[in-house]
Amino acid sequence: MSTEVAPEEPQIFIAGVSYKSTPVELREKFSVADSAHSSVINDLCMLEGICEAAVISTCNRVELLVVVDGDKDPSAVKSMLVAFFERMSNEPSERFSSGFYLFAGREAVSHLFRVSCGLDSMVVGEPQILGQVKNAYRRAREACSAGPLINGLFHRAFRAAKNVRSSTGIGKNAVSVCYAARELAEHIFGDLSEASVMLLGAGETGELALKHFLKSGVRKIFVCNRSVSKALMLAERYGAVALSVAQLPEFLAEADIIIGAIALPSGSEPLVNALMTRSSQGVRRNEPQFFIDLAVPRNFSPDLSVVEDVFLYNIDHLEEIVAKNMSGRLGEIDKASSMLEDYVEEFFSWRQVRALDPEIVRIRQSCMEQADREMLRTLKFLRRQGIDQDILQSISVQLQHNNSALVSRFLHPVLSLLKEEGVHNPELVKVARKMVLAGGRSETFSDIAADVARVKAGKNYE
Repeated sequence: MSTEVAPEEPQIFIAGVSYKSTPVELREKFSVADSAHSSVINDLCMLEGICEAAVISTCNRVELLVVVDGDKDPSAVKSMLVAFFERMSNEPSERFSSGFYLFAGREAVSHLFRVSCGLDSMVVGEPQILGQVKNAYRRAREACSAGPLINGLFHRAFRAAKNVRSSTGIGKNAVSVCYAARELAEHIFGDLSEASVMLLGAGETGELALKHFLKSGVRKIFVCNRSVSKALMLAERYGAVALSVAQLPEFLAEADIIIGAIALPSGSEPLVNALMTRSSQGVRRNEPQFFIDLAVPRNFSPDLSVVEDVFLYNIDHLEEIVAKNMSGRLGEIDKASSMLEDYVEEFFSWRQVRALDPEIVRIRQSCMEQADREMLRTLKFLRRQGIDQDILQSISVQLQHNNSALVSRFLHPVLSLLKEEGVHNPELVKVARKMVLAGGRSETFSDIAADVARVKAGKNYE
C-alpha cells in the first residue's frame, strides 16, 4: 500500500537539535523541564496551523513533534519552528541553524520510531530513551495536545520499540552513559573500592549511575538533592549519606567522584563552579577529583577544567567510551531498521484507512436507518395486536439489540473490503454504497458480485 498522504491531510513534522550536531553548551539552552512542558506545548498549539503537539526533551535532544494543517507549506513550518526555538532559548537562529533539523511525513514517523528504539541515541539501544518518549506522550495528553495522529503514532512507536528489543540484540551488552562514566572513573582512579562518590540528584539517571559505581565496590556514598526527602529515600536504599544542595560546598571535599544528575531549569547557574572546587582542593591537598556531568543543563561549570587536579567530563565526552562497547549492538542496527520500516508502512496504512472513516460512518448510519424503519413497522404491527405496553417496551429493546448485531454482521464483509482495498481503489466505495442502499432487495443484490469483480479488474463502476 502507498505511504503517500494527500496534501489536504494533516502533516507530521519533527524539528529539533541533538547531540549529533549541537554541543551540550548550546543544547542545554533549549532544555524543557518537566514542569514547563505544558507551557511549551500550549505555546506550540497557539501557532498557526498546529493542531497537535508533543515535546521530547532529554540530555541528548530537544525535539518538537507537531501535526500541522495540510495546506501549510513545509518551508513556512520550518521558519515558524526556528522562530519558536529562538524564543525558547533566547539565542539567534544563526547560533543553532547548522544543527537544526526538520523531518516531515514519512521521515518524521521513521525518526520517532528510531528514537524510541534507541537507534538514534548516543548509546545505541539504550532503554532509558523509551521511558523519556513515553513521558513526552504523557505530558502531551495532560496538555490535551495529543489528538488522533499523535495517539496513533506514539502507540505504534512503543509497540515497535518493544518488538525490536525482544527480536534483536540491540539491547544486549552493558553499554550506557552511566556505564561509560564508571569506566572513565576506573581509568583515572583504578580500583574504586576505596573511592568516595557524591551523587547530585535522586532521579532515575542518578540512581542508575549509582548502581554502576556500587558494582565497582564503592562503599562511601553521598546523595545530594534539592529535595532532601528524596535524597533520604535514595540514601536509605543504598546505605548512603543524604545531603541538601545547601550542604554541597561543605561536603564537596570528601568526595573523589562527583556525578551531576540534577535536572536544573533552563538558564540556571551550575551547582558547582571553579571557586568551589579550588576551595575543595585546598582541603584535599590536591588529591584528584573526578566530575562527570550527566545533566542538561549542566550541573558543573565549564571553568572547573582549569582547576589543577580536577577532571571534568560532560555527557558529550562519553561518546568515545560508549562507541568501544557498542560493537555487539551495531551489527543489529540493520535488522532493527528493517523491522521499523514495516511499522512505518503500517502507520501510513492506518492513516489511509482513517481517511475512509466518514464514508464508513455514512454507510453504517444508512444501514441502521433502514433497520430502524423495519423495527418501527414491526412495533406498529404489534401495537395494533394489543400487546401490553411493558412487553412492547421489552420487545423494542431486544429488537434494537438485534438490529445492531445484524447490521454489524451484514457490514463486516463490506467494511473489510473497504479497509483492505478501498484506500487505493475508490471505485469500491461506490460498490459498498450501492450494497448498503440496496436495502435488502434481491434484484439489486444480484448485481453486486459482478460490480465488485469489475472494479477489482480495474474497470470503473457505473
